[in-house]
Amino acid sequence: MNINYKLYILPVFLFAGLVSCATNSDNLKADGFTWKIPFDGSNSAPIIYKGTIYIGSFDGVIYAINPKNGKEVWRYQTGKTASRDNAIYISGKSFGDMMGAALDVATKKGKGIRQISATPVIKDGIVYIGSKDYNFYALDAKTGKLKWVTGIDQPIWEKALVTDKHIIIHGFGIGLSPGAIYILRKTNGQIMWSSKDWYYTSYPASIGGIVYYSFRKEFKSSSFFINAVKENTGEVLWALELPGLRPNRVYSSSGLVYVSVFKEEGQVPNALNNGFYKLTAAYIYAINASTGKLVWKFKGGHVGYSSPPLTIGSKYIYFTSREGLYALDKSTGKPPWFLES
Repeated sequence: MNINYKLYILPVFLFAGLVSCATNSDNLKADGFTWKIPFDGSNSAPIIYKGTIYIGSFDGVIYAINPKNGKEVWRYQTGKTASRDNAIYISGKSFGDMMGAALDVATKKGKGIRQISATPVIKDGIVYIGSKDYNFYALDAKTGKLKWVTGIDQPIWEKALVTDKHIIIHGFGIGLSPGAIYILRKTNGQIMWSSKDWYYTSYPASIGGIVYYSFRKEFKSSSFFINAVKENTGEVLWALELPGLRPNRVYSSSGLVYVSVFKEEGQVPNALNNGFYKLTAAYIYAINASTGKLVWKFKGGHVGYSSPPLTIGSKYIYFTSREGLYALDKSTGKPPWFLES
């Protein structure tokens, strides 16, 4: 009797959150579904464009789906040059054969993994999306045909910023790995310029032909910089150094640039952590987008070791800390109200 074994090897060197398994549609049977399709899960948000849903998946596939019946309009597989899949699927007739094949696959050199977490951006009939395989793709929205693909030196986790002439990409740096900003020509994907590989390079903002992003020059530095650069050339218009750690994103609105950070604010007793633990407080900065001068700063409540995300409204900025919900006047930084938790 011949038995055909199948071995699933999950690489231990990947983050647990990046590991995924293909979904079996037989397990999706439940009352209330109008339609079901096999899908591998995603952090990518679905985008509707001219009556079609577009989304990226953990298996590295970009899908176009008919929302009326769930039928696949087209699919495009990314990650063909990636060194590692999220999971390695090996079939064989003996465990030894499978282990040998798995080790051979796992030791291949290369960059990236076959996975998409970024949300697609669709403009003028073109789907723009980046992948963790270190590539950025432009596809025809109607047919799924590849227009162009451009490789960069970092994985791409978030959606691109698409302007009239360019694609602005955030190359994500993990831990000691630096990140960078890339400007691609919209027509063919040519890299026009890229920033230096700085630590904790933030997701950028773009307005009026100017790109704003933050970074840290030294990994252990307690301050960060915000750069304003020309979108066309990468020329630095101004740079501002401010105290704080790990700004994740730069926001722009009404002629100002906003960024949130956290700062260590002393220690308090804690028997569970060698007698003390560090307090961290949120700081919000507003900078004049034209001059790079600090307009106002606000110290909020305590946060963990991450910068609070900001919601930019028409008049106020909103963010949360452990103490509650803050509202700040966009122009002055004054809090009109505070909702205590």
